[in-house]
Amino acid sequence: MKAAPWILTAVIVAATAMGEWGGRERLDRALTEKARLEREPGSPSAQTPDDPSFDVASEIARLLELARPTENGEGSLTGEQSAADLRNSLAMVHEMDALDAGKIRILIKTLGEDQKLDDVSRANLLGLVALTLAYNDPEGALHLSDDPVVKRALDENQVGIQVQKSALARLADSDSKAAIEWLHRLEKASAVPVDEEIKMSVLAGVARQHPAEAFALIPEVHMERDEDAIAAIMTTPATPERRTEALKALRALVAGKENTDEHDSLLSTGIGSIESRISSEGLSRNLKWLQKVALTRQETEFFAQALWERNNSQVRDIEEDFPAWLAWMDGKLDPNQSEGLTADLVQRWAYVDAPAAAAWAKAAKPGWQRNGAIMGYIAALGSFQPEEALKWADLLEDQAERAQAQEGVLHAWMDKDPEAAGKYAAEHGH
Repeated sequence: MKAAPWILTAVIVAATAMGEWGGRERLDRALTEKARLEREPGSPSAQTPDDPSFDVASEIARLLELARPTENGEGSLTGEQSAADLRNSLAMVHEMDALDAGKIRILIKTLGEDQKLDDVSRANLLGLVALTLAYNDPEGALHLSDDPVVKRALDENQVGIQVQKSALARLADSDSKAAIEWLHRLEKASAVPVDEEIKMSVLAGVARQHPAEAFALIPEVHMERDEDAIAAIMTTPATPERRTEALKALRALVAGKENTDEHDSLLSTGIGSIESRISSEGLSRNLKWLQKVALTRQETEFFAQALWERNNSQVRDIEEDFPAWLAWMDGKLDPNQSEGLTADLVQRWAYVDAPAAAAWAKAAKPGWQRNGAIMGYIAALGSFQPEEALKWADLLEDQAERAQAQEGVLHAWMDKDPEAAGKYAAEHGH
């Protein structure tokens, strides 16, 4: 069976993301290769006894060797060296697949007590071995905390919670009842409240294939905020069909809320989570779904608000889809909202690809779309090319908007270069 993307991501991140073991580029290439991995389903027992014949020292040495990046002294890798790094990253995954729960426990205990390892190497290797077990045998991974030495090693190296999250999400995907029972067991065993992200992982695991069931389980996970539960569910469905099921369940939930503030808070959280997932996947592959589900006017406004917040947070997800997002917005919001969001998107687009943003702005439909596009482009140019920005301001049809845009650019220019700005103002009658 193919290794699930989320677990391979977690495993390889644990092994390569920090310290001298390699950087982001190595990780990205390993994740690109993940689809080629084929593996047999593992089913080791949670009660597998420790194996005294297990050569744990040799195992650690092999993992450390695989984790060490190839170096050429120039800060970059040749094709052959880069391929070797990728093979090593994938080899670590296969190395862990061969270990049952008993060997994993020995390895974790030894790593936790090995004073020869630096902190980064220890934490990375612990994450690697424990997260692999979380995928192959989630209940076996959850049983790791039964051993106080193992639990301390995981917690002290800040991977204990991640292991529980990954194991519960994996278990919930196939057996929601067992996942809920484990969650309640963790709650009873812990002297402090179970981390909210652990609870969210259960809902997320169920929601991949059964989002309606995940909504029904919200009361059983005892989350502090329903908004967090909804966010976990709405970002997780594995297919457009499951996302439609999730949206239907969300609508049913909020329909029963008489308090307007509560209704709006839950709905905006759910719709915002859908926007987050769609933006990360790309609008083009989700446009048909958006058209099919026919968001209500309020849902569309919440969706646009989430898009606006994402754009302003400088997240790179939407950079491939600026034209598609601008086209989608046409006719779905009132003119003032549309104009403001268009300005924000075009401003961000101009930072990424100024010629493309300028061409789109010039071709935009007269009215709110063209005004918003021009104002966004002016905002992007103002700090770097004020004279060009002022030429764009002349294109605004509304006299008041034109004067306001010109004043804003000139004011910022005066602060930066008063002599040049003053000369321009005098020559052009500003």
